[in-house]
Amino acid sequence: MIKSPQEQQIIEKILERGYTLQELEEDMSGDMRKTMEVVGSCKIIEDKEDLEIFLSTYEFQSYYPDSKICYYLKNGVDPKSIKSLDDLKRSIVENNINDFAIYFDKSIRNFQLKTYRGNINVKDFFSFLSTKLSHYANNLGDTNLLIVLSKGGSIDEKSFFNSIHKELKKINIEGKGHILITYNEENKFSNIITVYPKLGKTQRPKTFYSK
Repeated sequence: MIKSPQEQQIIEKILERGYTLQELEEDMSGDMRKTMEVVGSCKIIEDKEDLEIFLSTYEFQSYYPDSKICYYLKNGVDPKSIKSLDDLKRSIVENNINDFAIYFDKSIRNFQLKTYRGNINVKDFFSFLSTKLSHYANNLGDTNLLIVLSKGGSIDEKSFFNSIHKELKKINIEGKGHILITYNEENKFSNIITVYPKLGKTQRPKTFYSK
């Protein structure tokens, strides 16, 4: 339901450029110029809902083996009636504190997704994070706050995330939720950094779904 429309769009862009699958396989082992050209020409993510669904199903779920992605639906919606991505987007509850949930190890883990597009420095990022937390009166409840770093550039991991963790510990944050940051490292690894309540890191090799 989610993957097929994206695959069809990518296939059409490959055919437009006249690339062969062998060319793209070789390209993905090199500078990936052709691959990024094809992907960059596709309108896979067009709105906030696309981003939430894409990240939860393609990226975040892989950190939880044998898990299931869950979405909160509007009252009266029969899940069996959802046949397409557009159906799903129309059925998801709007303005819910939880953008998606993961059913893992017989429990539900709720997530609120935010995207950070600013400069990667402690002052700017912590200001952004403080503003988001204030919307919830610094009470996360049972919701995990997941921040996506969307701007490229190098990150001094030890200094940056440790500083954010220390600043968060100064705030009286209530609830059981965690604060996590996810980003792509040099197009080789996907990382999730936990910055509250503890400091930790989970990393996995970057997966390219056109393979």
